[in-house]
Amino acid sequence: MESYLDSLPQRPSHSSSRRTSLEVGGLYQGYGTHYVDLWVGTPPQRQTVIVDTGSGVTAFPCSACKDCGKDYHASPYFEEAGSSTFHKCQCNNCKDRGTCTHPNQDGGYCKIGVSYQEGSSWLAYEARDQIYLGGPHNKSLHTKAFEAGDGKHLASGVVDEDPNDAADFTFPLTFGCQTRVTGLFKTQLADGIMGMCVSKGAFWHQMFDAGIIEHQQFSLCIKKIEASNPEGTSAGAITMGGVDTKLHKNPMVFADGHMTSRSMHGLTIRKVYFAKAGQYDGTEVTQDNTVKLDITTSQLNSSPVILDSGTTNTYFTRKIANTFKALFESEVGVDYNTDGMTLTDAQVDKIPSFVVQLNGYSSSTDEVNDISDPPTHPR
Repeated sequence: MESYLDSLPQRPSHSSSRRTSLEVGGLYQGYGTHYVDLWVGTPPQRQTVIVDTGSGVTAFPCSACKDCGKDYHASPYFEEAGSSTFHKCQCNNCKDRGTCTHPNQDGGYCKIGVSYQEGSSWLAYEARDQIYLGGPHNKSLHTKAFEAGDGKHLASGVVDEDPNDAADFTFPLTFGCQTRVTGLFKTQLADGIMGMCVSKGAFWHQMFDAGIIEHQQFSLCIKKIEASNPEGTSAGAITMGGVDTKLHKNPMVFADGHMTSRSMHGLTIRKVYFAKAGQYDGTEVTQDNTVKLDITTSQLNSSPVILDSGTTNTYFTRKIANTFKALFESEVGVDYNTDGMTLTDAQVDKIPSFVVQLNGYSSSTDEVNDISDPPTHPR
């Protein structure tokens, strides 16, 4: 299946002696988010980073970071002096969102900062170092697991699920060396963040530009665990370069994606519903146990709708408020209030599930379930 990411400019084709075309790494559950291991520098130092499809920069605390949540995070700060391949980006080499601190002066460097919807932010300087994703959670890989030139190539379609091969996917990454963080960046379990939107500086895009993956694609297989352990709670997988069908229990179902004007992964909401109390599985949703909210598709998508894996909140347009509150009151018997509600046990049992139906991908193949207008789903 062709992704909207495949329509982006392609790098010039070149031969490769890599034996695989996809890398699969482990995901771990943080506090409301999922993170992955990055091994940075020479020798490698572990940094855990939230996988965030809603931003485009990878960043984590470095040695100069003050009050950056050292006691909360899974790993120590990255020590720049401990890596023989570390490079601080100078003003003549600022990337993407980086800006020069002192133009036309010696010692100028590239600074960068990002603020997020939920209020957190960070400041950093741009740096570059060797990096690989995944591998054993508590042990770095100092050498590649296999030698190049073994007859298999990047486009072979072979999937590498062996964590001991992770170092073979090493490439130079430009990232933010954080010097200041605020909000949840201090108290989160993960050390930093990995930007995965559709910008040039996104982690997957840099991996593609380096020739490590053949296709401009990645996939997340996310699992929810009851509690998160600071030592690492396995909760899914990330596949760089495409999808790993070995992880599928059922045929894939695709939504129609697009790139928004701000380089985000965009989706189109078709309709929204309340499912009767007790209907918690998406496969159990039918026309008989749902109530459609009275709002049009154009109203639901009056502002861009994006897929953001790095936030713990879901936001909808205000235009949904009246019909949402009216249906909630009719189902539960209590006025919906964002400041809190007092409910009896019986009323809690009546709280309906909120169902979001996305526009399906219309060019499905025999291997893909077309959900553009399935007869068994609500209309």
